[in-house]
Formats: sequence, structure tokens, C-alpha cells
Amino acid sequence: MVYQSGTSIPKKSKFDATVQPTPDYGRSKVSESSVSQQQSSFIGPKSTLEVNLSDEEFTRGQKEVSPAIWRENTQFVLIYGELINPDSLAPLRFTWKENLLPGDLALKDSSFNVQPKPGTFFDGVLDPRAQKFLVKIPVQSPLGRLSLELGNHSLIKEFLVFPGDSIKIGIDLQENTLVFGGPEKDWFEAQHAAFRARKATQFDSPRALLQLNREAFLDQEDYRTQLESQDMVFGARVGIYELGKDGLDREYNALFPKHPEGIPGLREALSYSDRLDPYRLDLLKSGIEAFYFRDHLSTLRKYNYSMILSLGDSVSAQRAMALFPEILELTGRKISELENKDGCTPCMDLALEWALINRILNGSSLEKGLAIVLRPELADQVLLSRGLRDLRSRGLNFEELAAIEKSLQGESTKQTWRTLTAAFNMGGKLPVTDFITLEGTRAQLSELIDRPTLLYFYFSTCTHSSNYFKNYLKPFFEKHHEPLGFQVVAISVDEDKALWRSQLSDYALPQWTNLNLEPSEWEKWTSTYQIQSFPRTLLIDSSGGIRAFTIGGQDFEEYSERLIFLLRAAQEPISHHQFKPY
Repeated sequence: MVYQSGTSIPKKSKFDATVQPTPDYGRSKVSESSVSQQQSSFIGPKSTLEVNLSDEEFTRGQKEVSPAIWRENTQFVLIYGELINPDSLAPLRFTWKENLLPGDLALKDSSFNVQPKPGTFFDGVLDPRAQKFLVKIPVQSPLGRLSLELGNHSLIKEFLVFPGDSIKIGIDLQENTLVFGGPEKDWFEAQHAAFRARKATQFDSPRALLQLNREAFLDQEDYRTQLESQDMVFGARVGIYELGKDGLDREYNALFPKHPEGIPGLREALSYSDRLDPYRLDLLKSGIEAFYFRDHLSTLRKYNYSMILSLGDSVSAQRAMALFPEILELTGRKISELENKDGCTPCMDLALEWALINRILNGSSLEKGLAIVLRPELADQVLLSRGLRDLRSRGLNFEELAAIEKSLQGESTKQTWRTLTAAFNMGGKLPVTDFITLEGTRAQLSELIDRPTLLYFYFSTCTHSSNYFKNYLKPFFEKHHEPLGFQVVAISVDEDKALWRSQLSDYALPQWTNLNLEPSEWEKWTSTYQIQSFPRTLLIDSSGGIRAFTIGGQDFEEYSERLIFLLRAAQEPISHHQFKPY
């Protein structure tokens, strides 16, 4: 059902999926650690991205490449590049995503390093400072996203790429230039121009600072004097906005732009109208518009409604809610205009924000809200993405896993979810894995588990893991480990073993079994259990069967209640265990 002006809003309905709250120790993503220099995540059996790194040169795109070297039904993306990098030995790292989902997620997500090589003069690389590289990436979905980093510096971020695309990338860090060539030159130039335009708008606009009370904030110390003196200086500016007041007005006005072509990046994309095919141009334009409306809608909802309501300012919250019907009408029409662009995941992100505000205003479930503005197969993609995000970031209990599958309408999407969660079975066994002990020897969990065991994964320098250890796991263990008869196995994923040992006291107790997972072994766990943030826990019974993938709890008291229940349940046979709906 596609949204139209005047479409009725469904009445209040309970959302099927029960969302388990996350404790306030927070989460750190895998990228915060040096867990591995090469990671990949796939649906189904674990496999390796077959990236072909070659010295061959191709001057006219992909027509000169023999298809015999590729698997049947597999196309590829061909990337040739030259790099002048006088100051750094950092690796050149590509990230490739396909089977794209909303929320910047993908069902297939791989990273790999490329080592550029010197030119030979007769290959056309005449500058002795330049090094070259050639990458061929197999592609089996209609659309992918490509990113390129040099060390910690992003050069290309999430550029859209189609099967069969060929692109040349010129990187000169001495002159700080990034240029494109080859058959898809204009496609990459258009995306780069739109990206730069958005960044330029952010840079040139006053930085927004949101406060509950502007005057009270400025009365602190000499803030007012500093702000007034800065007004006399050429440079950046700070705009101080009050939540629910002019902060709300700012977001509302942004949602109703007087000149839509002024949306950052849109004018730049339109300047390529005569150089891009209509589909690519429409996809680029739709993504730019959807990002713009989604970001402003999200800021309005999170800060100018939810935050001020949680802080007790019901008057300002009601003012925001009074604007919701008009905002839903406008953005609903925009989604209807954009949602037919296949591959526009930002359009689905915008639809999710619409459904979240619709739920606030009308009490409707998320599924029913999405059904108003999206086709069923696209609504399924949004729900699948939300489920996968929660699964990767905090883990889900068995009831949540089942509720997400129930919320999906299409059988193919249900099957995708079943594939992603195939290892999430009550009583399922862990992968056979070699761990490193503090003494440097190897051990397996089967040798260590003779009672209910909480596996606790972390990495050193992760502040969220440290907070979890100090404020949740340590005090719970000291109080309950004897009466409940359980143990903790703390598993570090640090590559640096010396760092792991030196920081141990901030993350684990010495009486625990302390182990380390090497990158090659850790890859089994990330792909099987979708672990992409820390800390994470798994509860194992005395026979080695999995009993829980998450604990949750808003605070220590609720966390303790949940873990006590799970530990007691782990003492019973699975056939007698009754789920507790958290």
C-alpha cells in the first residue's frame, strides 16, 4: 500500500516484537579494535571474497577480460588506480557491500587490503612516485557499495557501484587530489561532487548546539562573553537552539524547504543530468533527498520530542506532536515519490522514521506504519535490517528472534532471517575453537565447562567493556557465583597479546578463566553469531549447550534479575525450560 494524501492512519496496535533494553554500559563496534585486518560477513556458509589482484592492464573497461576466469552468473567490478603517497605506509583498504539493506547494512560485507606496486614506465605510469593497483571484485547482486580507505583516512565512502562497472581512481596525497577516469568516471564524479557539497554545507553552516535553556547555558562562567566576542571574528559560528522551541522550528523549516533544489548535493547531482543514464541519476537524486529528510526527521523526533519528554517538558513535547500530522503528510508524499527507486535504501530509512513518528502519534505498530508508505517487500527489508542491527549490536533472546520472523511477510525474507539466525538454537553447540591461555598454551572450551558458564567477550581499550565489567559483571559475580554455582570465562579478542595481559585487571578478575581468541578463530564466531559490537555474552549450560545470547536490563537490578533467572533455568533440562518473555 503506497501512501497517498488522506490515507487513514491505523488505530493503536501492540508491536509484536518485544525490544529488550540495553544496559547503560553501552557498546563498542568491532571497528574500534584491531581485531582483524580482514573481515567478511555472509549469509549462509562461511566463504571468502575472491578478489583478483592483477598486474594486467585494461584500457577500455571490461570487454577485454575473458569471462572464462569467473564463475557462471558472476559479474565483477574492475578498479584500476594509481597512488602517490609520500608520507605513509598505511594499507590501502577496500570495503565492498552487496545485498544492501536500510540502515547502512548489507548481507554481504567484506574488506580487503591492496598492496600497490611500482609502475614499469611502459605501462603508462611515468611518475616514479606513483604506484598502481588493479582489483577485480566478483559481484552477484544488482547493486553494491564501495569504500576506500588509506589507513584511517577515508577516500571514498559508500559509493554506489553496479555489476560490470569499470573505474579508474587517481590518488595524489602530495597534492591532496582524488580524481576518476574510465567508463564510470561521470558516475563516480557525480557521487563525489554530491558528497563534497554535503560536507561543504556542514562546514559553512553554524554548528548547532542544542540546549534546554539557552540563557541558563550562556550565564555559566564566561560563555556569553566568549560567544559575543566570536561574532566579531571571521570563521565558524555556533548556533544555540532550545530543544522543543527554536530547535524544533529549525527542523520543521528544514522539512519544508523553500527551494528544494537547494538540498545539499542535489544541485551538484543535477549538473550531471546529460552525462548519466536516467536510472543512475534518479537513484542518486532519490538517495540525496531521502538522506536529507530522514536526518531532519530523526533530529526532530529524537531531540525535540523524545528527549524533552524524558526530561519532563510535556508542553514542548505537545508542541512537537501538534506538528506531526503535517510532517507525516509531507514526508509520506515524499516517500511515495521516492520509494519506487529500486536500490534506494535511504528511502527505506526515511520510511522507518515516518513509521516511528506515526507510532508516537497514533499508537500504531511499526509494521502497520511501514505498510502505509512502503510496498510489502520493502517494508520487510526495513524490519529485517532492524532485526539484524539489534542481533549484531547487542544480541537477541529467543522470543525476540521468533517475533522478528513473525513480523516479516514475504517467505523469501523469512528464509533470509532463518539463515542469518540458523545457529541461534536453544541447546546449540559452540564452534570447536582453540583459545590462548595467559600462559600461552592452547585450550578448548569443552575442557573447561563443567557448570553453567557465562562467556564474556571484550577487547582491551573498549570503555564499554570496562564499564560492563566494573558495574555489572564483577559485582554480580562476587555476590552470586557461589550460591548459583556458575563460572565466567573472559575472552579477549585483542591481536596484541601483551596489551591483553597488561590491561587484564580493567576487564576481568584473575580467578576467572581468561582466554584470547586469535583473528582467524574469531572470524568463526563473528560470522556464526553476528557479533559486531562489545561487550557480548553467551550463557552455556554444563553440557556445553547455549542457553542465552543476551542478558539485557536497564540497570544493575534488572540485569541481576534476568541473569539469575537464566542461570537457574540453565540448571534444568531444556525440555522443562519455560521461556520468560522479556
